[in-house]
Amino acid sequence: MGSRRTEIKRHLPEEEIDELLREAEDKHHIRRIGFVKNLYQGDTIPEAADREGRSPATGTRWTEDWNDGGFEELMPSFGGGRPPKLDED
Repeated sequence: MGSRRTEIKRHLPEEEIDELLREAEDKHHIRRIGFVKNLYQGDTIPEAADREGRSPATGTRWTEDWNDGGFEELMPSFGGGRPPKLDED
């Protein structure tokens, strides 16, 4: 495993990261917040990504998103998926 230690911007104090983890209900949010917490704790990107069951490439992308815009940039923005072909009837 590589030791890519990209500088993580500390947009929030660790206490706020912990609070976000406690309040999060969506597994996507929990995974991404946990990833940032792992980086705060000193993990490399591959280590932090592995703890959350993700690839190092995903970890790199998440780190860039976090560094670019913090919590808002990191969170997934799913469009709701493809509309159904069947109507109510």
